[in-house]
Order: sequence, then C-alpha cells, then structure tokens
Amino acid sequence: MHAARATHSPPVGADGHAPLSHASLAVVQLQLGAVRIAVEAACVQSLAPCADDAPWPTLEAVLGLPTPVPLGPRRCLSLRLLPGSTPPLHWSVPATLSLQHLPAPTIYPLPPLLATCCHLPGLRALSWQPEGVVLLVDVRRLGGSG
Repeated sequence: MHAARATHSPPVGADGHAPLSHASLAVVQLQLGAVRIAVEAACVQSLAPCADDAPWPTLEAVLGLPTPVPLGPRRCLSLRLLPGSTPPLHWSVPATLSLQHLPAPTIYPLPPLLATCCHLPGLRALSWQPEGVVLLVDVRRLGGSG
C-alpha cells in the first residue's frame, strides 16, 4: 500500500485565479552596488557568461547608477520587450542573479510624488522584502537604452 502524497496548491477563486494573497510576480533579481533591482522573469530571453570586452552596455550605465571598478564577473542578459516584435535588449549585468517570486501584497506602485522626481529610468514599483527594498524596473521603458 502506498501512502498518498499531499499536494498543496493555493486556493482558486470563482474567477479561476488565485486570490491576491497567494499571487506573486516572478522576477530576476540582481544587486547593483547597494541597490537591489528586479525585472520581470517573463522578459528574460537568455543569460550567458559575458566576456570582459562585450559590446553591451552595463545595466548600471543604462540606469544611471555608478559602475563598480573593477567590474568583477559579469553575465550577458538578453531581454525581450514584446514577443516577436522588436530585437532583444542586451546588457552586461553582475554575475550573481536569482529567480525570485515577490508576493503581490509586497509590491507597491510608485507614489505620484516619487514618480515625478525619480531619475531612475524604468522604475515602476517597489517591493518590501525581509532583506530590504527591491526596485522593480520595467524593461519596456528602457527599449532605446540597449
């Protein structure tokens, strides 16, 4: 006799979707100096080792953040803006990236005052996590930067 394995899946509402308390956003998260940045995982097309002389801009430069010296190990990140429509963006990013799921209740759109005076291109939302705040960047708003 085999023991039944319990499976745990979030409850589904009448509309066929998980309630907001169980929803999450899959992101690729990386550390740029003291800043934690995340982009939607659905936009990531590929990630590969990056040569020191890669012709791609650093994500730090695209966002207007200081570039560390020395750069250290890097990865080449390819992001697709829209499926099948535009060429992907290519950036050089720090080698340490992680796939995370940010719970929906921890994600907050930028307050209007912050959105008005913010100079970080593509910044769309903030997420408060136990390790600190994560800045969610919309790569579609950085289409001309890569």
